[in-house]
Amino acid sequence: MYIFRQKMAVMMLASLVTGVLFGSCILGAGVARAETLSVAGEWRYRLDLEKVGLKEGWSAQTLPGDKAGVSGTLPLPGTLDTAGVAPNKE
Repeated sequence: MYIFRQKMAVMMLASLVTGVLFGSCILGAGVARAETLSVAGEWRYRLDLEKVGLKEGWSAQTLPGDKAGVSGTLPLPGTLDTAGVAPNKE
């Protein structure tokens, strides 16, 4: 009985490996690979402290010039904290 279970386990493992390898070959043939795009660099930002950006259509507007703590530039990778931007927390 032990030998039978061992043979079954080997057959199942072989079947699984074959399925995975064969399946990945078939699936990989027509699938485009995702490209990585770096966003590192200097970025302009504008904080929406009053939550009016969507209503006022900020996404369609040019960002205003630097305004202490509300708009400006920050380096990426990074965070608002590391850039020294601290929005007022209520």
